[in-house]
Amino acid sequence: MDKKDEQDVWAVLRHSAPGITWYGYVDWDYGHFTVTFVTLRDDEPHGLGTAHPLDDLTLSAQYNASEGKPYGFDCYIDGRRVTLDFAKSVVKTLERIDRAYRKITDEWGCPQTFGAYMLYMLKAIKVKGILMDAKPNRSWGTPGEWRKRKVTDAEWMVAEALQPIMEKLQAAKQS
Repeated sequence: MDKKDEQDVWAVLRHSAPGITWYGYVDWDYGHFTVTFVTLRDDEPHGLGTAHPLDDLTLSAQYNASEGKPYGFDCYIDGRRVTLDFAKSVVKTLERIDRAYRKITDEWGCPQTFGAYMLYMLKAIKVKGILMDAKPNRSWGTPGEWRKRKVTDAEWMVAEALQPIMEKLQAAKQS
């Protein structure tokens, strides 16, 4: 990934709360976070294109509704259309991200939350900012209202998304 590829990359944070349809079935017990990468045109997110080394990169975590603490942080490439040239660029990109991520963990320590993991990875990837759908659970192609945030807002955004789940857990403990 060169400087041109880095310039206009934004992260899209998606949150599927427990009880939301996830890949065709309703998952009542688990919530999921995913982060994918896009570019903006006319303030609307668009895919990076199949030649871009971050096109299929995803960060993810899940959480149990009874605890509300994300775990299983992951970074992966969905390799549906892998050519040798694309694979080489992905390996080069992932190695660069890994080096930057390790420098951050050397300085700040290992991330203890998904918000911290997301922050570290987004700094390593050098994204411009974070987008979050103001009206979640809408289909991807539907024009929407996107909230733009700074990369440094990653931890706050995850905590904010988890707030209703944490309130329900607290209310259940008190009753």
